[in-house]
Amino acid sequence: MRLFFYLPAITPWWFETIVTPMLIRLNADPWVKEIHVMAAPLWRSTGVEGAQLEPLIAQEKLRWHIVDQGDPALFRTHGAAVPGLIETVAGINPDLTLVRSSDFATPALFPRTVRYIMEGAAAPFATDPSWVVLEETPLSCGAMPEGWALPEDLAARLDALWKAAAGRFGPFSVPLSRPSLAVPLPCQHEENLFLRHAAHEGGVALLQSLLARLPEEWRIEVCDHPLNRLHGDRPGLEAFVASAPDRISMAERGIEAMVAGASAVLTDLYDSWTLAAFAGKPMLHLGRGAMAPWTKAGEDPAELTGPDRDAARRWFGWHLAARLLRPEAVELSLLLRLAKGQPTWEDMDANLDALEVLVP
Repeated sequence: MRLFFYLPAITPWWFETIVTPMLIRLNADPWVKEIHVMAAPLWRSTGVEGAQLEPLIAQEKLRWHIVDQGDPALFRTHGAAVPGLIETVAGINPDLTLVRSSDFATPALFPRTVRYIMEGAAAPFATDPSWVVLEETPLSCGAMPEGWALPEDLAARLDALWKAAAGRFGPFSVPLSRPSLAVPLPCQHEENLFLRHAAHEGGVALLQSLLARLPEEWRIEVCDHPLNRLHGDRPGLEAFVASAPDRISMAERGIEAMVAGASAVLTDLYDSWTLAAFAGKPMLHLGRGAMAPWTKAGEDPAELTGPDRDAARRWFGWHLAARLLRPEAVELSLLLRLAKGQPTWEDMDANLDALEVLVP
């Protein structure tokens, strides 16, 4: 079995915390013949350097492909244009490719099975930051096998996790005066290469678009991403919000409280769509990501309805029990089962065990 990790959008933290434990465990698996890793030197906070490579020197099955010539942006945005890249992948001929890339066109040219390593968070449930899922189609929200449901004995455990999450979330109140739209902003740091798929890469442009789209009676409440507040230049956003005090305000509480009190929630590339699904909030959807029909997300504020509550519960069960991949537990057989969307009862039981440990 030959595995290939294609990592144009990897950050050092992601590599050390998520990929490295997977590589070490897979290197020890007797059914794994070779593990190929394609990455690039650091650029815009993405890539790898010596600190990431050194802990893996002793892993004898690893084969490195470092893309270190030409424009560093090309590998991250249009890998197929990098000379020799497609030919190299064809020569590897991997049985399974795991991808961390915002360029979706290039991996579509790779042979055999390709899966994207995407964030596993599903707020308001407590998950570990290192847990991920394997996506066949990235940025597709709410997809699950038709008719899928947790086994009855495991569903009871999900019910307990649901109750705990609802207790942390708070009441799902709706404002009585003016309708409001909750707008959680994504991380707009330079390392977030996935912003290329957003409806608007900048917060001000997004808010301008929403003011033009929403009826006058709607208010917009904005919750900035923590990393934006730590590392971003926010005076422009703050000045724009201040220029329209009757229409826009910054959330005084956290994102969960903002969503709980909103009439509807904006969705785009944000994993906070799960908060809306959990609370049964209508979703105003922008951007290119696909929303599953059960979410009932739409582009017209006047036609929004809440998601299908039964389907939402099934999806959380699918995501949390059947899809979560914990790097410290990776083995080839588990990786292949999750890549096929065919977890065993034991896989789901282990994920629920891990989730229950994190319940406050």
